[in-house]
Amino acid sequence: MKKLLALTLALLMILGTFAACDSVEKETDAPKEEQSESDESEAEKESETEKDSETEKESEKEKESNEKESESDEKESESDEKESNTENGGNTNDGGNTENGGNTENGGNTEDGGNTEDGGNTEDGGNTENGGNTENGGNTENGGNTENGGNTEDGGNTENGGNTENGGNTENGGNTEDGGNTENGGNTENGGNTEDGEEPEEEPLVESTAGLEFELNADGKSYTLVGIGTCIATEIVIDGYNGLPVTSIGDEAFYNCDSLTSVTIGSGVKSIGDDAFYKCSSLTSVTIGNSVTSIDYQAFYNCSSLTSVTIGSGVTSIGYSAFYSCVSLTSITIPNSVTIIGESAFENCSSLTSVYYDGDIASWCNISFSYSYANPVNHAKKLYIKKSGTNEYELLTNL
Repeated sequence: MKKLLALTLALLMILGTFAACDSVEKETDAPKEEQSESDESEAEKESETEKDSETEKESEKEKESNEKESESDEKESESDEKESNTENGGNTNDGGNTENGGNTENGGNTEDGGNTEDGGNTEDGGNTENGGNTENGGNTENGGNTENGGNTEDGGNTENGGNTENGGNTENGGNTEDGGNTENGGNTENGGNTEDGEEPEEEPLVESTAGLEFELNADGKSYTLVGIGTCIATEIVIDGYNGLPVTSIGDEAFYNCDSLTSVTIGSGVKSIGDDAFYKCSSLTSVTIGNSVTSIDYQAFYNCSSLTSVTIGSGVTSIGYSAFYSCVSLTSITIPNSVTIIGESAFENCSSLTSVYYDGDIASWCNISFSYSYANPVNHAKKLYIKKSGTNEYELLTNL
């Protein structure tokens, strides 16, 4: 019996030990599960943080990439502008430059200091104004204007009616051609006008008629025609000799030469001396070039057959009795450059009926007429004034 009790007690003790161990294991496993759940939560948070960080990095990379692309586009845009055209009325204003071959065409303006450079053209009515320069071969063509101090330099051409006005210079080989005007100090060619005292460029010399007699002037660079020499021609040209200009026709050079019928005085000659064509009784036509500035004393005195006289635009003075007794002369055109007409310059021109004047009435009234028969209207009775901006004349007075 005692043994049975002892075994029962031992069994109960063993069962109690097992129960205690199981409780301990359960208590031990609970913290492990809580720790595991905590670890999983923290891992998820770290994962989300890593994802957010990566997203931010990718966003920043995209921004940097976009900025670089934007800078690249701006650079390409700037590069394109250097080679691009401003066309069809587009304006380049306030200092903007059209350079390196860029064109300003079809009415597009380059204004207020904007430059058209390095071959860039301003064409078809496009204006370069207010100090804007057309340089280095850039052309201003087809009515495009370079105005108000804008320069056309270094070979740039102003052509086909394009104007260079108000102090704008055409320099270093740049041409103003085909009717384009260069005013207030510039130079011009081929029919363009030069105003305010600037001399036009000299025309190419034409060799004078063979046989005429010349003397070399003291400067060694020009000649004076002194006589008819061995010339047998009846129609003569006086301009150059041995490649140099003939700058004057000497006194009495053709005195009483009754064989001459026509005389053309070219671009080299500046003055016609006293009695140069005195009593050339067969002379019917005289053309005086634009470089001549003075027709001196009795230069065409008693040229009784003279019917046609063209006086160049450079003549400023017509001397005493210059056309005295040219009884066949019916009309004459006086350029607006003339300021002085000497005594008896047109006296006894009994057939003279019309006088044509290239200036306005105010300029005509400012001419200094030395004596009553200095004024050709005393014989002609009819004075025609040139209409402004045209080649037509209108009758001003019929006395």
